[in-house]
Amino acid sequence: MKTDNARKEYEIRARDLRSLAKDETDPDDESLVSDLFVDAAKALEAKQEKLDLMFEHYDLHGLGSTFEDTHGRWAVVLPDATCAGKFRCQYFDKRGFFGHTTLASADAVVLEVCDMGYRKPVPSSTLDTVSQKPEWHLGVQSLALRQAVEDGQMSREEAELKYKALLLKYSPEQAIAV
Repeated sequence: MKTDNARKEYEIRARDLRSLAKDETDPDDESLVSDLFVDAAKALEAKQEKLDLMFEHYDLHGLGSTFEDTHGRWAVVLPDATCAGKFRCQYFDKRGFFGHTTLASADAVVLEVCDMGYRKPVPSSTLDTVSQKPEWHLGVQSLALRQAVEDGQMSREEAELKYKALLLKYSPEQAIAV
């Protein structure tokens, strides 16, 4: 966050850029980068419109608010279970969780989600819905096998056999191809 106001981050930055642009009322101002500043300010203003919609969604739904990117992945705003008083952006797709960010405020998390491209508000039930599908179970259990191998709790060969069994259970068409 470049300002102290997550809800108006892009608006403030756009205003700052516009202040650097050429002064149209000054005939002696020959700023060469003026158009770049104006174009960047316009892009930030468009992003602010999306951020405003995201905060409307968050204000309505609170923690658990979920946003989708253009690739079919999601981010959910949660209290952070490991850092009291902090908030988390938890990223997931149809195969499971793949990352998170912990920040000081829920507003900062919504801004982070916007910065990362997760701008489409979706129902808060999305995580529950996605986590009931076979792809999720396959992804989560496959990750557990990988972790067991990395931790020395299972041989690679044993993990491969268990993975093939998972494929048969959750994705028979994939198992045939292996």
